[in-house]
Amino acid sequence: MRLNASHSCLIVVFLLTIGGVSAQTTSPYSYFGIGDLQSTAYAANRSMGGIAMALSGQGLVNISNPASYAENGFTTFNVGLRGKGVTQQTSTLSRNEFNAALGYLSLAVPVSKKWGMNAGLIPFSDMSYDFADLIIDSNFGEVNNRYSGIGTLYKAYLGSGVKVFSFKKSAGDNGQNEVLSGEKSDKQVEIQQLRIGANVSYLFGKLEDTTSSEFADSSNFFNVRKRQVTTINDLVFDLGVQYSVKLKEDIWLTIGGSLDLSSQLNAKRNFIWETYKKSGFGPDIVKDTLLITDPDNNKGIIVTPTRIGTGFAIENGKKWLIGMDFNFTDWSKYDSFGDDGPLNNSWEVRFGTQIMPDPKAVNNYWKIVNYRFGAYYTTEDVLLKNTTLADYGVTIGLGLPSRNRLTNFNVSVELGQKGTTDNNLIRETYIQTTLGFAFNDRWFIKRKFF
Repeated sequence: MRLNASHSCLIVVFLLTIGGVSAQTTSPYSYFGIGDLQSTAYAANRSMGGIAMALSGQGLVNISNPASYAENGFTTFNVGLRGKGVTQQTSTLSRNEFNAALGYLSLAVPVSKKWGMNAGLIPFSDMSYDFADLIIDSNFGEVNNRYSGIGTLYKAYLGSGVKVFSFKKSAGDNGQNEVLSGEKSDKQVEIQQLRIGANVSYLFGKLEDTTSSEFADSSNFFNVRKRQVTTINDLVFDLGVQYSVKLKEDIWLTIGGSLDLSSQLNAKRNFIWETYKKSGFGPDIVKDTLLITDPDNNKGIIVTPTRIGTGFAIENGKKWLIGMDFNFTDWSKYDSFGDDGPLNNSWEVRFGTQIMPDPKAVNNYWKIVNYRFGAYYTTEDVLLKNTTLADYGVTIGLGLPSRNRLTNFNVSVELGQKGTTDNNLIRETYIQTTLGFAFNDRWFIKRKFF
């Protein structure tokens, strides 16, 4: 295989990614459950409101529905970087934050005309919160109780998608062309297709929750801190299906669905107790440390929720596409070491569209650019002070092809809002940008010699 410009660029981006920034925006809502669950959508999907259930082909790798892998026509390397700026507000206070991190990393390979595979790495959830509660104790005086958490769970996955059914008919219009010509056409065109797929993922990472009590009268009391470190290493599974039917010339309807199976994750939880004093200039001065690690009692189970998604998309070749998704997550069986937590079922609706002005344009680059728009509305799994939290926003993006149209640069911008200032809660207004690079090539094509 000859190393060309796209391969060189791929290697550079890969090196930048594995050595790049990994940071999190602090969000008090990540305190609940196993953190703030991250979207599996790539940049192209995110710019269309996050729709994914019925999307496949056109160089689009879609981890959200593994049935789509059967339509992979190229060996595709994808890397995505995300940046997020957030303004957090209460009724009286506000603060701004920014983070940048790896969004996704994957390699998709067409094994045959009916079978495709995909492997990659994506963040599964982020935990990053920090808040405090100042109280006056009759014995200890002023005490600042501080709660913080940090950590990321990652998902390394291997998926496969297969075309299990394909119905074709003669290229003639219901046989009329054959009758007029007096000849039978040998050309067959596909009018129906059924695809199924599955992902097997290894979920791993650490989540660290810290609770500390700091005394204003530090001359008489040592501050106390408890760290709870939860380590997760286990497998999770999700399934997908897509059915496509040709409505008329170049127009296809695809209906898709996915099922993320509930899993009982094996986990370990250790506790570290410390007494310390604040130095005022550098790290805390730790006096005593007690690590509680009982091999017989530190193991437990975290039960993840079942998630069901469905959606449809109508497309006219590369000219335009429109689609909608509906997803539901059942948190009723969530459990973490025997604690089910205050979590509620959540749902989301997503809408998106894509337009390319003229796929056959030669002299006008902007006519072969994909213009994408979308919107979404989700209810969160957290119910606080009898208030259901919502996350909603609009999206916009571009798909910018290279000169040979094999390499694509996708950019997505989301403007959204999560939470509310009602009942003394926190509202987060955010702008998130995702940059995606898709390198397509035919690396594993068997050469023919004549």
